[in-house]
Amino acid sequence: MTVFLNLIAYEQCHLRQYWEMCITDYVSFMFNLLNSASDVKHLKKAGIIVSQIGSDAEVVDLFNRLLKKVVVNWTDGSLSNLYMELSIYCNHKRHRWLASWRNDYFNKPWVIISIIAVILLLFLTALQTACIILYYKSQQ
Repeated sequence: MTVFLNLIAYEQCHLRQYWEMCITDYVSFMFNLLNSASDVKHLKKAGIIVSQIGSDAEVVDLFNRLLKKVVVNWTDGSLSNLYMELSIYCNHKRHRWLASWRNDYFNKPWVIISIIAVILLLFLTALQTACIILYYKSQQ
């Protein structure tokens, strides 16, 4: 943590161009990305974060403490294009709807299995109805 704090302090004091503040931009990006211990768990699982700190909550706390009293320019920094693209993506209605649908209805495996079973039963019921109609038409 001390190394990050010293690098951020150096950037804040000596660099005048916002696109040169790579460490500050990285820490601010991670600060925005990590809101809970489950976020850290997902990033560890994907191989994005390798943490040697005790728990996932401590990683979140680390990034929260690193940005205290730090000025971050979200519009002119080296990651400003990424922030803009993420903002556009996250604010799109379809993406928000799919994310809430996934979090609310597809968060457990048994829910997914039951939805597949319902779709299969509806399909088989429609197939049975079509077969009965075709059978009665062929009898006339």
